Amino acid sequence: MRAQLDHTPGTPYASLAGPSEVVQDRQSRLAHAPAVDAFAASGYDDSGTIDMTVLRRRR
Repeated sequence: MRAQLDHTPGTPYASLAGPSEVVQDRQSRLAHAPAVDAFAASGYDDSGTIDMTVLRRRR
């Protein structure tokens, strides 16, 4: 019965893709936080960079 619910549109079991993407994004940000902090503290000029959220949407 559970397998049938997993494939029924409109049920809470239909798709967890959205929440899964959010969790993966947050985990990635947390994993890279120390490197970002070190980069920011270095004083390097990053004004010519591309926003990573724009690149992620292109995948």
